[in-house]
Amino acid sequence: MKRLLPVLMGFIALLGIQQAQAKAPFDECDRLTKHPFDKRGLGDGVDFSKLDADRAIKACENAVNSYPNEPRFQFQLGRAFDKKKQYETAIRWYKKVAKDYSYPSAQNNLGHMYRGGKGVPQNDKTAVKWYRLAAEQGDAVGQNALGNMYD
Repeated sequence: MKRLLPVLMGFIALLGIQQAQAKAPFDECDRLTKHPFDKRGLGDGVDFSKLDADRAIKACENAVNSYPNEPRFQFQLGRAFDKKKQYETAIRWYKKVAKDYSYPSAQNNLGHMYRGGKGVPQNDKTAVKWYRLAAEQGDAVGQNALGNMYD
């Protein structure tokens, strides 16, 4: 029994960690901002042209505050700022989630920002770097963008 107790305590601790890392439930941020091709997001998604930036920013800021370790909300907040053309803020959120969580949709969007010079100096080499990171994770949008860069 003495040998079993540390194993049980470790298992209980592991369960606690897994519960703390569980995905946040579907949220207003998801409904207003999820990218249609983001495999890590929840819901159907919203085309960028139909995204209501003001409502999305408010909803996603609330979601990030409630679930600060949920990368999809951080990505979606960046997407809302991108739509609002507040590119520096969008890039800050994209970079955080792209680096901290290797989030492919954020990596892809960083590629777009560098390719188009939105909030950063235009830089095809850096765009390719971000597209490649997304593509290597099986992100179809990143794969397509990377192919277009090589074309």
